[in-house]
Parts: sequence; structure tokens; C-alpha cells
Amino acid sequence: MTFGHSFKAFRMFRLTLKAVCVSTSIACSSWLMESHHFSLSGRTLDLCKVDMPFGIGLSVAPRGSDGALGAKVQLGHVGLFFMPNRSAPQEYDYHARIAALNQDGLSCDEQHLNGSQFMTPSGDPTRDLSIHRFCEWAAGNFASVAEVKTGLSTVRIIADPVSGGKDHHYVVRDGTGAALLVEATDGRLRLFDDFNDGGQSGFGVVTNSPRFDVQMTAARRCVNTTMPAPGGWHSQDRFQRLAMVKSALPQPKDLQSAVAQTFAVMSTVSAPEGRQRGQDWIGEFTVAGFVCDH
Repeated sequence: MTFGHSFKAFRMFRLTLKAVCVSTSIACSSWLMESHHFSLSGRTLDLCKVDMPFGIGLSVAPRGSDGALGAKVQLGHVGLFFMPNRSAPQEYDYHARIAALNQDGLSCDEQHLNGSQFMTPSGDPTRDLSIHRFCEWAAGNFASVAEVKTGLSTVRIIADPVSGGKDHHYVVRDGTGAALLVEATDGRLRLFDDFNDGGQSGFGVVTNSPRFDVQMTAARRCVNTTMPAPGGWHSQDRFQRLAMVKSALPQPKDLQSAVAQTFAVMSTVSAPEGRQRGQDWIGEFTVAGFVCDH
């Protein structure tokens, strides 16, 4: 994949973004499609109005620019970040945080996960990686999930030292269809492979709480019944609905059909405004959605 193709994929996102302001990733869904010939993933961003004071920005990080941990960017990437308010320092770093996609088709998504506890800082600024710089670090340095797994041994993923933010988990995907979910409990990383293989390792789906292993246990039980897909907006409902809906789609004939299918799946987990029943947070709704071409 070329950087140009990656940028075009994020242009799809820009067409679907509503005029909103955001400050933190709350209820979000992400998934990899089932196509044998196209590697497409989708993502929604769900927030409450009280969590939307500033805005969303699109960043571009060329090779050789300044990156995470004081290193230079090895792979050009585009990403999404939360816009600063007027009181932010002039040296505010407009780096990829919410999501990123690099020139080799590797993507990263930040999603909410209650009760996360990341690693204890070592005091070494070249190793202590804030969770809010994780997607920038992954997209800026690695071409594959396997490379990210190796790279994780060289850093310590810590709560953000400025905001104290810690309640997130991260999914990294590449063009082969492989995915790596990074969670943390009790100060230790928990890594889960997801090869989108019908539930053997995963369903190619990530939502929010509870932890991925708990989500998988419930999803396997649900998918193996004849019951229809759950219809609520809770994280587990969205996880199971995505797994069931996308696996039932026919194989797309061309890229246009594949993209259309990805947006169709997105519509099944896009929450409308208002006090909808069965939500993780009262008043949350989908403010943005996008498709990535890996």
C-alpha cells in the first residue's frame, strides 16, 4: 500500500465527520471486514455532548519528522487528534492519538476500557510511552502487527503524565488481516492476537468494556446460537452484533462494493442522539465514522 492510498482512505472519514467537538474516546466500535480480496476496517467514535468541548483534527506526519519518544518518524502516517483549546501552549503537539494509518497500511485505534492500569514509569523518557502517544508510536515505526509486538518489549506503556488518562485499550491492524489488542491490568500489558477467524482467536471486532477475553467468551456463546443479533448499544451488544452481521455478508465483487459493505456494517452500530435505551453512557451518540484501506 502507498501513502497516497492510505491518505485516500482517511478522506472517506472526512466525508462522514459531523461538525462536532470532542475530548475523549468513550463508546467506540472498530472491526475488520471479512473480504478475501480487500483489507478494509471500519470505526465509529461515540461521545456524550459534555465530552465535546474542542474539536477533532487531522494530522499528517511525514517520514523524518519528530515522533514519539523523541525519535524521528520512520513511516509517514495520517491520524486524528483532539483539538486544543485557546489556553493550550503554543508548542501543543498535534500528533495522532484517536487513530492512525501509515503508508504501509498499519492502523491503530484508541478505544475506552474501564479499569485499565498501565505500567509504572521507568523514568527514562526514551522508554516511557504515554498511552496518548501509542498510536503515533505504532504508526510511525512499524509496518506489521508482528513488528509492533517486538517493539513493545522496548517501551513501557504508561498513563498519560499530563492528564492522568489511563482508561483505554488499543487495537493495531495490518494489511494481512492480523490484529493485536493491547490492554493493561495490574500494571502489566495483556496482548491478544485476533486473526478474524470466526472466534478461534477473535472476530475482528473491538468495542469497550469488559476486557477482550470476557467479550470473546460472551460472543462465542452468542454466535453459536440461532438467536438474532442483539439490538442494544451496550459494548457487548455492539461487539456481538458486529461479529454476526459482517460474517453473514456475501463476498464483495469490487472495491466499491467492499467499501459500501463496510459503511453498511457501520450503520448497525451507529447510535442516534437522545436518551436511547441500553447505552454504556447516558446520552452518548455516534459523532464520526470512517473506513481504512489497509
